[in-house]
Amino acid sequence: MQEQDQKPSIKQLRIQAGLSVFKLAMKAGISVSTVNRLEKGDRKVSLLSANRVLNILSQELRQEITTNSVKKLFIGEEDQDQEEQS
Repeated sequence: MQEQDQKPSIKQLRIQAGLSVFKLAMKAGISVSTVNRLEKGDRKVSLLSANRVLNILSQELRQEITTNSVKKLFIGEEDQDQEEQS
């Protein structure tokens, strides 16, 4: 299987959303150990818990994408790159 065909893991999505395990657990209303089990692929996690985590991640990632898009529109790509380096 090629690398580009692989789907991102829950851990990768959490990191991309800028959330710690603790913050994700708090937002989803579940325990840190449940988030850890989800990230490890433990099948003993309820669908409700998994759904809560995925909903939080999708909200956070949509917000991140929107924020970056707005920055590019109003600041410009070159200015944003300089801002991130500061």
